[in-house]
Amino acid sequence: MATTKKKKSNVGVLPEELMTEVLVRVPVKTLLVSTSVSKPLLSLITNPNFIISHLNYVIKKSNNNPTLLDILDPSTVNSVNLIDNVPELMPQFNGDVGALANWLHNAAAVLYSFQRKLYVIDAFLSGTRHALSSSPVRVSMPNVFGNSRVVGTSCCNGIICLRDHFRNVVYLWNPSIRRCKEVFVPELDVNVNTMSRAKIGFVYDSTCFDYKFFMILCDVNLGSVPLKLKVYSVSTDSWREFQGPVWSNKLEEGKFQRNEYLVVNGILYFTNGDEHQVISFDLPKEVFRVVPFPGFVQRRWSDVLEFEGSVAMAFQSVSGVDIWRLDDDVSGQVSSWTKNFSIETDPKLNTWLSCYLGAGQFYGKKLMNGNMFVYNVLYDWEKKETNYYGLGEDNILATLKYTETLVSLDGFHQVEESAN
Repeated sequence: MATTKKKKSNVGVLPEELMTEVLVRVPVKTLLVSTSVSKPLLSLITNPNFIISHLNYVIKKSNNNPTLLDILDPSTVNSVNLIDNVPELMPQFNGDVGALANWLHNAAAVLYSFQRKLYVIDAFLSGTRHALSSSPVRVSMPNVFGNSRVVGTSCCNGIICLRDHFRNVVYLWNPSIRRCKEVFVPELDVNVNTMSRAKIGFVYDSTCFDYKFFMILCDVNLGSVPLKLKVYSVSTDSWREFQGPVWSNKLEEGKFQRNEYLVVNGILYFTNGDEHQVISFDLPKEVFRVVPFPGFVQRRWSDVLEFEGSVAMAFQSVSGVDIWRLDDDVSGQVSSWTKNFSIETDPKLNTWLSCYLGAGQFYGKKLMNGNMFVYNVLYDWEKKETNYYGLGEDNILATLKYTETLVSLDGFHQVEESAN
């Protein structure tokens, strides 16, 4: 009777399929070290099919075991001595209005800092700390990125987007493999001040397996004008421009806003200033759509969230915030909002939800007076528990929902990390 020979791998005595099943479970740092062990291991681990298999495994794992990444600024001192910053008590201004205004500004800043530290101390004394099933990953911002700031609150398959406003450059960076690429942002054909007011984002379009950076622009000198959407495609290394619906320039007062977009099922969703609506852009079909908020909500308390495969947002309620899910029909042309559950919050501090991590946990911020950051929180909606995260750490530039991957893009080159 003829026997079928199993496909062997040059890596060793195990079949290649079995070796792949083993290695996809290995952390990225260990895999990188393994590439120096032998040429067969290097060939297997750097194979695009293996990288995709590893990515699929870690994404599935992260749904039940969410991880956060803290990006640190090594030049920032962690603690501040409030006593050294207290302004002189009632100095003589001698009619100098500017000096009085400056003193009042400094006094208000010290008062805010003092109030914030009181809330942080109270959180420390409560004894409830972060409850992530895996410890946060920490990495320092490389010096090569200069004054760049992180875009969004999530990575895209392990890739982080950073924006350098001074050089008009975008960096796409995978800290796991210490590689990045630069993308130069084109000159704008509108008011130069628009750049600082533009909404920007970095997304992964699963419909075409492409990473995209986008900018939403409007003329800051006009109240309501049609928006412009500029989209950069990594795969084609090119920009395209789209004309959208009327855009309101106004910023919502008393709101802490940072991440204003996400992509779900190939559709880009973002919010529109103080207008009670979400704008969607179908990436494959290149079609805009406007979706109003639920008619009776008063105020939103979250970014646009991806919750269990759907778009969601948090809105103000009597006891805290309510989570509403946006449900689309099969064609994606009709949407309706459904209230899922409520979160009771401390009336002294507001809760702004930044992203859904998975495994029932939201990541967000506690705010004082509606828009002043106090500290980060993790809320488990299934257990109805709130835990504090990153208390008193002022050297954290950004905290992201993170997946450690081997993903590398065309044009990636090595980048050295900053020394701590």
